[in-house]
Amino acid sequence: MRNSLLPPFLFMFALQHSYSAIENTSEKQIVAVRTNNQIVIDGLLTEQVWQRPGYAELKQEEPAQGLNPSQKSEFWVAYDDEAIYFAAKYYDTHPDSNLARQLLLLSRT
Repeated sequence: MRNSLLPPFLFMFALQHSYSAIENTSEKQIVAVRTNNQIVIDGLLTEQVWQRPGYAELKQEEPAQGLNPSQKSEFWVAYDDEAIYFAAKYYDTHPDSNLARQLLLLSRT
């Protein structure tokens, strides 16, 4: 009897989750752009497809979830016959204060 209650419970949970996801959708969209140009995965965003304005409506998770980020970020999606490509650019107004960069420099000395 215990196992017979599990499928209806899971169905109700999934239905509730789906309804709340539909209710919270917005009109903001990330657009994937088809490209015929070769994309070189080198960390540089020099290809033409990355030169258009990126999606910048990201929200922060830390320290306060859901707020606008303190630093600008852009995100792109492109695709061709072979793959889906994701690119992001994260701006930093104070790059010298980046702890990870400082730790990397210390570990090299």
